[in-house]
Order: sequence, then C-alpha cells, then structure tokens
Amino acid sequence: MSVLTAKYNKITSANVTPFHPRLNHLRVGPDPLQNELTQLLGQMQDAKVLVDGKGKVLSINLAAAMLLGDTCESFLDEHWQSWLTTPFKSEYEFMLVRREGMLMPLQHGPREVVINQACGGVLPVHLSVSSIGELFVLSLQDLSELKAELARMSELAAKDPLTSLYNRRAFDEALQRHWDSCKEDKLPLCTVIIDVDYFKSFNDMHGHIQGDKCLKRIARVIRGELPNKQSMAARYGGEEFALILPGCAEWQAQEVAERIRARVRSLEFGMYGLPEETMVSVSQGIASEDGENFPSPVAMLCCADTALYRSKKEGRDRITSCSC
Repeated sequence: MSVLTAKYNKITSANVTPFHPRLNHLRVGPDPLQNELTQLLGQMQDAKVLVDGKGKVLSINLAAAMLLGDTCESFLDEHWQSWLTTPFKSEYEFMLVRREGMLMPLQHGPREVVINQACGGVLPVHLSVSSIGELFVLSLQDLSELKAELARMSELAAKDPLTSLYNRRAFDEALQRHWDSCKEDKLPLCTVIIDVDYFKSFNDMHGHIQGDKCLKRIARVIRGELPNKQSMAARYGGEEFALILPGCAEWQAQEVAERIRARVRSLEFGMYGLPEETMVSVSQGIASEDGENFPSPVAMLCCADTALYRSKKEGRDRITSCSC
C-alpha cells in the first residue's frame, strides 16, 4: 500500500464503499500518481474529476458523472473547459499560468461557475481546482438546491405576509429599476397609489379579522388587473396599495385604475357574515412620466400621492391624475 493511499484510508471512515474500477469507470493509466488519485477519487462521495496539464479528463467518479448528466465513459478524453458556460471558459483556458516569469499550476476556488450538462441544462456549481504534481483535481459541488432556497427566501422577504403582494421595500427598489429602464428605452412609466376609503371605520365596525379579509380580497382584485408581467403591485402600508406600470401611458393607467375601482365597489360581503349592504371603495392617484415630467421616481410618487389626496378631498371612490 502506498503512503498516499494509507493516509487516505486513515482519514476516511470504515463505511466508505470500496473502490471498484468498473463501477466508477475510472481509467487506470501508466502513471503511478494518476492510478493512486484515480482510486482515491473513486471512493469519494462528492464529485471529483482528474485532468492533465491540458485539461483533458483522465478519470471522473460516479458523483461527477451524475452531476454532469451522462455516463463516466462519455467524459473521458474531453477537455473539461468545454463544460463551462461562455463567461467562465476564458478564465480556465489554461491549466498552467505564467506568474513572475514562471509557469505555475492553476489553483482556484472554490468559486461559483455555471456548467453545461449533457442533457442540455445548465447547473450552478462551486468549482475548485487543485494541482497535485502535474495533474489536477476538480471538485464540483451542486448549488442548485441552495440557490433555489435562497431565491425562495428572497421572494418571501419581498412579500407582504397578509396579502402576498410585494412590500414597500421591494416596491421602492423596483420603482428605481423601472425608472432607469424606461428612461433608457424612452418608454412611459406610471405609478398608481390606491387607498381604501373609510377603512378605519370598517375595522371599528366589523373587527380586524374582517378587515384583514377585506384587504386580502382587494389585493386579489388589484393583482388580477395588472396589465402585464412587468407591472407590479405592492401593499405600501396599512390600507394603502401602489402599482408600477412600466410601458403604460397615462390613459392605460386610467383604464387599469377604473377596472380596479369598479371591481372593488362590486365586492360582496354577505357570504362572510357581514350585512348585505356592506361595501367598500377605493380612491386612487396617478402620476405618469413620459419624458421630463419629474426629476426622480420619488418625485413622481409624491405627485401620485398628491393626486390621491385630491380624490379623497373631492368625495372618494374616484381617480385623479397628476402628470406634473
């Protein structure tokens, strides 16, 4: 038994599956170091690939082949750089790099890259490259589940827990992005602020549980009237909602606001144990940017808020536009 194998066996537990060349399809070559590394990689449970100084695959264990989506044999003699998506290929083109006038082995990682799978899919992985003599061991760790969970947590953090609309922080961030994008593409942008009329009285009369149910129903109405996937609805605070309508002119925002006004006005509450005559309404303010109306998205939002105030002052259950 070699010193390298003895050290490895000392570290690993007694329950490790014994190496079997046919099971893992790892190539045995004339180089003793290559053979030692091949056997060690075969016993490892995480994805490992052995390559030479030109990046040619000498051995690949079963975990790595499963990650890449094909049999072990199919990857032998390939250049592993071909698995990388375009942004990363140039960084790993050479396994030897010149530093201070000397050729040095490439050492990397771990860092996140994206690889192409044999099935045609792409997969985010942590990649590290370690040199051992004139050979290199690639370590791959699948990040897809982690990234999916992070995306889910990020989505939850951006949502209002009661209505499942976006929250104010997410709205403010999105408004700046859409402002910049619409300015660059010379497209119109509208914001709408929506406030539930006499909502405090509704809560006082029917209770906060019914008030929450009412807000949920209004939120569903608002979400259902968004004109496209780029549009966004948020609960801006309390009984106040806000919309971002990128690419929409003022007349289109007016149509969206009117559909919301009419549908909220027609909501029935008798089935929820409230008097049949119970009804709610909303007041709305619109601001539109189609050139140089406002110096900033905050200014545009303030204008929509002023328009909302006018709707309240002039009798509620109405829509007011403020274009400058």
